[in-house]
Amino acid sequence: MYRTEIDGLRAIAVVSVIINHIGKTLLPNGHLGVDIFYVISGFVITQSLVTKQDRSFKEFILGFYNRRVKRLVPALFLCITITSIFSLLIINPSSSLAVITLRTGTAALFGLSNLYLLRQATDYFGSLAELNPFTHTWSLGVEEQFYFLFPFIIWFSGLARQSKTGVRNFSLVIGITGIISLFSYIWLSSQSRIMAFYLMPTRFWELASGSIAYLVLKKIEKKINTYDHVLPYITIPALTFLFVGFFLPKAQIHQEFVTLTVVMFTAVLIVAVRPAAIVYKFLTFKPLVFLGIISYSLYLWHWSILSISRLTIGLHIWSIPFQLAAIMVLSILSYYFVEKPLRNSDWKLLKFGSFFRLRETGYAMIIALSLSALILFLVIPLQKQGYFYTGATAPLIKKGTNTLQDIQNFKQYSWSATPCVLSSNNDVGKVITYQNCTLGDFYSAKRRFLVIGNSFSVAEIEMFKIFLEKDRGSVTVTSSWGASAVPEIENKGPWDKANNYYWNSVIPKLAGQLHTGDVVLMINDGSEFSPKNMDDATNQKIIDLRKGLSRMIEKLKNRGIFIVYQSGNPFMREANCTPDMAMHQWWHILNEPPCTYYSRKESLKRRHTYNDLLLELQQKYSNFAVLELFDVYCPTDVCKFYNDKGIFLYRDEWSHPSVEANMLAQPILLQIVDKLIDSASHSKI
Repeated sequence: MYRTEIDGLRAIAVVSVIINHIGKTLLPNGHLGVDIFYVISGFVITQSLVTKQDRSFKEFILGFYNRRVKRLVPALFLCITITSIFSLLIINPSSSLAVITLRTGTAALFGLSNLYLLRQATDYFGSLAELNPFTHTWSLGVEEQFYFLFPFIIWFSGLARQSKTGVRNFSLVIGITGIISLFSYIWLSSQSRIMAFYLMPTRFWELASGSIAYLVLKKIEKKINTYDHVLPYITIPALTFLFVGFFLPKAQIHQEFVTLTVVMFTAVLIVAVRPAAIVYKFLTFKPLVFLGIISYSLYLWHWSILSISRLTIGLHIWSIPFQLAAIMVLSILSYYFVEKPLRNSDWKLLKFGSFFRLRETGYAMIIALSLSALILFLVIPLQKQGYFYTGATAPLIKKGTNTLQDIQNFKQYSWSATPCVLSSNNDVGKVITYQNCTLGDFYSAKRRFLVIGNSFSVAEIEMFKIFLEKDRGSVTVTSSWGASAVPEIENKGPWDKANNYYWNSVIPKLAGQLHTGDVVLMINDGSEFSPKNMDDATNQKIIDLRKGLSRMIEKLKNRGIFIVYQSGNPFMREANCTPDMAMHQWWHILNEPPCTYYSRKESLKRRHTYNDLLLELQQKYSNFAVLELFDVYCPTDVCKFYNDKGIFLYRDEWSHPSVEANMLAQPILLQIVDKLIDSASHSKI
């Protein structure tokens, strides 16, 4: 049974999401519109399945999936195809963003983009979510995975067959699984917010809430005279609290409870709204209902338009009306020419052996499959070769995080990442030795330089070659992706086991082979110690860093070994930009490249607590020096991807220094090391 007010709720959900995605400060919790969609979906799907009079399990399941495919796939396929074509024109094929964009779109067609994006979110070199045109498809992945479970619960509980115990059985199953899901969501939100966000099991309770709302509504309808005079008074505060939830400041600690509140009041509105209520008149306001009717197409197209806009002209006060108009036009066209006609057409399934043939919409499917084959076998290979990209590329010797694992050579010596880097927890147990990871002769060198740290230690390997060129000694470069600066800092990331192994096994063994006068270089960008807003967790990390560095400095001091520790870099990873995006492209006619840059003054102020600690330790210990490269990475009043001579200083969006920046930093590194060693020679270490 169609309910107009449900479309009004859909409109509220999609509008709140769009506003939030235009600017998070406009509607801090507008993203909760997705949670409203989940509740509505749970309600509608339950109602649809219960009211179907299927005679067999086969008819029930095939009918359900047939309706879902017709409802979701055509518009999704259209959006992904057109968006991919535009993306090919403006995203450099050599960038990680190009690969991730196409893979996310492909995963979305199979209902798996949430799992792919989860992997990317926990990947050390993950993508920039706002620039991926298909990031928003994660929610469709969650919903489609829910569909693989939910119809079976409906059928085997007896609810679909309207058995005597069907309602009770279904209520028990959906109630228990929903409660487990809710508690899992709350618990995981404090442990891994990303997993709680992307996984279907932690979202199951939201869709289950819609199912429960359906059962409650059916029970109330049997006693309509009893509750009819009470329900209208519930809807006004429910809708009010729903809107209040959108505007609440984004408090990460309590975000799960805001979500719970929005879900609860959405379910209340579905159950309680009656034609006599004021809220009903609001929700059935024709423009609002229209937005609800096209809400699926609106949801699909809004993010594609916004992300492509961010990649090109940006989002501005003057541009937003045009971008909203483009979203509306594409959504309306998608709804009336793709979503609605294919949804309402008769997709009859005729079985031939183990295959199925689609009739009446066969031509549309043939065209879709042909386009898929064309993209798979022709467009993607050509795209990888750069045939479609219309922009300029950043002039870099090496570009992208993949170059961090390039083989390095110096004269007859060679270095490879494979034996020297822990890139995942699967590398726990890998034996890293001086023989495999040293440029130069470790045993005959006058001095040994041991480089330890996260990916930045590998990114700066060209800088360390100055020691070889100036005959200062050999260089051993090691790394563990995502490693903590010191072992005292707890590592909860996806590389936690590799981090622990690195600090507890790899580094002690390598450091144990150093001699008096050798140098340990500790390399990381320091971003975790200089967030936008200092909090208790960051202050604790600073305390742990002081403790860990002091312990290490004193331990190596007793052996006559020096430590050089790199200070904090500019916050270029927060620029939401890539080197190619930072280039002035042909589409930047009306604005500058859409990179968010910080001023030099602001950046130095932000990292002062961290830097002051390092300078304090430098003053206290004669065998410790701070490697300050801020002037190299931010030589002007504004920290940009490039300096005033047009030299690009970063190779990727994660602020790993470029080869060019390493060359500029070489004299500074050599000067600091020589000064440290020279000053120590005039005094006892």
